[in-house]
Amino acid sequence: MSNSPSLTLGFQAEFALGNQPTSVLLVVETDPGSQQKKVYLILQQRRFEFATLSTSTDSFAGFTAAYRNENGDSVDIAELISDLIPSIADQLPTGLAFSLQQVFLAYQKAPNSAKNKSQASPTFLVGATLGLDINLAELPLIGDKLPTDFTPRINGIQILYAYQDISAELINTLKLPQGLSLPSVSSSKQQETEKPPALHSGLYLSANLTLENNPQWVTLPLSRSKKNRSRAASSQTAQITNTTKADATTQESEISISKSEQNPKNEKIKALAQAPPNVDDTITWIDVNKKLGPLTMQQVGMQFQNSELWFFLNASLSFGGITLSCNGLGVGSSLTEFKPKFRLNGLGIHYSGGGCLEIGGALLRKTMSLKDEQGAIQLDGNGNPITYEEYSGAVIIGTSFKGKKITLSAIGSYAEVKGEASLFIFALLDYPLGGPPAFFVTGLAAGFGYNRRLNPPETVEAVEDFPFVKLAMGGEDKGKDLLQILDSLGSYIQPASGEMFFAIGIKFTSFKIIDAFVLLIVKLGKRTEFHILGLASLVAPPGAVDLGIEPVAEAKLALKAVYIPDEGVLRVEANLQKGSYILSKKCYLSGGFAFYSWFSGEHEGDFVLTLGGYHPKFKVPSHYPQVPRLKLEWQLNENLSIKGEGYFALTASTLMAGVCLEASFEQESVKATFKIEAHFLIAWKPFYYEATVALEIRASVKICFETVSLDIRASLQIWGPPFSGRAFLEVGLVSVEMRFGSSLPPRPKALTWQEFKASLLPTDNAICNITVCDGLIRKLERNKVEEWIINPKEFAISTDSVIPSTASNMADPAQYKNWERKISLRPMDLKPSLSSTHKIEIRRKDELVNQEFSCKPIFKRVPTALWGEGFIPRDPNAPRFIENALCGFNITPKPPENSQKSQEIAYKKLLLDDPISGKAYQWEAIDLPSLRSGSASDTENLKQEINTETIRNKRNMLLQNLGFLPDQDVTINGVFIDELLGEPHSINSSNNPK
Repeated sequence: MSNSPSLTLGFQAEFALGNQPTSVLLVVETDPGSQQKKVYLILQQRRFEFATLSTSTDSFAGFTAAYRNENGDSVDIAELISDLIPSIADQLPTGLAFSLQQVFLAYQKAPNSAKNKSQASPTFLVGATLGLDINLAELPLIGDKLPTDFTPRINGIQILYAYQDISAELINTLKLPQGLSLPSVSSSKQQETEKPPALHSGLYLSANLTLENNPQWVTLPLSRSKKNRSRAASSQTAQITNTTKADATTQESEISISKSEQNPKNEKIKALAQAPPNVDDTITWIDVNKKLGPLTMQQVGMQFQNSELWFFLNASLSFGGITLSCNGLGVGSSLTEFKPKFRLNGLGIHYSGGGCLEIGGALLRKTMSLKDEQGAIQLDGNGNPITYEEYSGAVIIGTSFKGKKITLSAIGSYAEVKGEASLFIFALLDYPLGGPPAFFVTGLAAGFGYNRRLNPPETVEAVEDFPFVKLAMGGEDKGKDLLQILDSLGSYIQPASGEMFFAIGIKFTSFKIIDAFVLLIVKLGKRTEFHILGLASLVAPPGAVDLGIEPVAEAKLALKAVYIPDEGVLRVEANLQKGSYILSKKCYLSGGFAFYSWFSGEHEGDFVLTLGGYHPKFKVPSHYPQVPRLKLEWQLNENLSIKGEGYFALTASTLMAGVCLEASFEQESVKATFKIEAHFLIAWKPFYYEATVALEIRASVKICFETVSLDIRASLQIWGPPFSGRAFLEVGLVSVEMRFGSSLPPRPKALTWQEFKASLLPTDNAICNITVCDGLIRKLERNKVEEWIINPKEFAISTDSVIPSTASNMADPAQYKNWERKISLRPMDLKPSLSSTHKIEIRRKDELVNQEFSCKPIFKRVPTALWGEGFIPRDPNAPRFIENALCGFNITPKPPENSQKSQEIAYKKLLLDDPISGKAYQWEAIDLPSLRSGSASDTENLKQEINTETIRNKRNMLLQNLGFLPDQDVTINGVFIDELLGEPHSINSSNNPK
């Protein structure tokens, strides 16, 4: 033993880790007779003793030290790292306090040859192991079915933190303590010029997972830095290190790891039970795909959440025609104290009863965040998301009846949020119910929601993906569809207090060519809404797919209609979905349809109907829908293509239509194009049309080194009736102009009043209308005349005229400066302004009492096509409406001018002033009544009659009915008669016996 004294050095070190200064007290004890050093690290009054494993060498400037926890004290790793590097405290999860087995610390000095600041930072690595043994054989339902040589097992947990990316070269220089292993990344996926790090910067949790007696370290990132999140989002694979030794010598094997993603095979109803979807995207899954007799293992997952480490297993068990599937069957424990507990996120079941009955179902448990109407997550008073547990389920029942297949599909969900129950259910029956060929019903659907907000699709293109529509039109693979629907329900249906919805749908075919489903949804709550969703598919000829014949045409049309009374607008939209074609699958069809009508608000009276959009020069108002052109795109072959598009639109003032057709051919030195385009502007009553057509033909041929080309351009303007026009043709340098029909556009003949009235106005009794707005008590009909009984206190009526008025006996134009009184009749080509008077008379019997009522004008917008000036509108962007036209009045009673007033009475006169009499009562003498008994003759008569046979039989019958025995319970003799007649005595108030 050396007698040389040991050397102890203690010093305060202040250095920068990241951008934050760090202060650490480091004590180093050295023994001259030994190469071993002792390192004491004192941080925040906590003392850690490390034994150095390696020090600086030619290739490594730093040190590696190990700490072994002999006392088993609990240490919070996240808190320890935060003390060292405060700048990353917000990136570390809480709840990482547990009893450590050992810790190692590696530090590498920044190289002097660093070219940039990132390389100039030192490398700092911390690792820790703790003892934790989790046996997945303890799982309920399937744990005892796992073979002993395959049972998944967790027998070690490791925490790693790397301040910088750790290179493979550095790991090879580190002498790690027993039981520690660093995961590495294969360089085969990187560019050859790159040197990928073996470990990225951040905090990691690793578990030693044993499968088939093969230990594998599975690493799960825990830090929440933006860098780690972007890296995790860009990669769906990770590395698992198979540890064969206790040192750094490892063998790498790559296993696919995904975030809650699996793609098992689906087979109709059975798929629903075999693969309930993963519902927690915080679980990292490892695909196993092992079949062990009746047991099939799909995935093993790992999760760290709420200071607990969880391991999950997705597996299915088949026996006796029943398949039981477990999704997210897990065992977990807190890291501070090992107390295993179990969880089941989803359960699936499938039963097949020999072909006549088949049942598939899935139940899912999901932790959801409460959202508002805008989709934002709601927070509690502490700023944390409000969460709730939701239980969702789906079922498919298939059987047959009279040789026809019956399928019942249903989805539903239940949750309790803030003490209120929230649920919904939706069911679909697939069974041919019958009907005419044009409307043959093949299924019915119904559903409702309580304390649930239903969000219908915002666009018509999204109707096909709406869960209820997808369930009805999902095709044969119902199991797969239900799984996807369950996974997407949270985007469409959320708990909301006071909200309800009802849904009813019908599925039908038309001549076996069109398959369609239409769904009506009524939403109740803060406001009432009506929605109609529909999806129709066409295949021609019918049954072509079943016969193996390529259809001539396929089309899928989505429909969306919305009416919200509070908004006062009806919206109807339709759109051809992707995959629609005609004649050939290369001949694509697309386009849309829309109809909007406004009943109130800023755009009251306006409407638009369009198929494929609008005229190119039409300035589309902001409140009009944007609709895609009707298009046909056909690439016949590599040389020839055809394109076409068209539109039709009807507004309150204009009708527009147009079409364009283009064809092109190109082969080697020959090129040719053809294009024709036409746009129409049409007016009605009187009917008039005007159109422009453009034609262009180009052709070119390359002969040797010369190109011969021919250009033909033509324009055509037509008008009518009668059909007339002017055409211009240009071929090369030669041009020709020709006319046909009338030389100039004719002026259409104006309508007469009788024609205008018959064509554009309602019947005489419908031109002016009176409506009760408030106070209606009852409607009566006398002599075919309707009479109203109205409460005078709430009396309110309104008048409405189809013809706008320029004058009225109830309104002074000087009081209403916005009143537009310049009204004309465009179809009649009326030169002077129209004069119309809105006259109101209110009579009490024969007396005119207009002065007793208040009349408030009703101003509306009316279409210029009827009431505007200018016989033939030539500008499609001209104003479509006349604003502030007088169309009626709101009529209410005026307050009475000389209303009667109640007379006043002095309050003193209403006071009670009745003196009490001194003699409020007096005594009166009364006569005592006298008593008398029955006479002797009465007694004798009763004794003789009471025991006669007739009286005795009746008496005995009565007593028997009452449950008595007459001979034993009742005795009638002379004593009884004397007592009966002697008492009680009758009373005579006059003292005179009777």
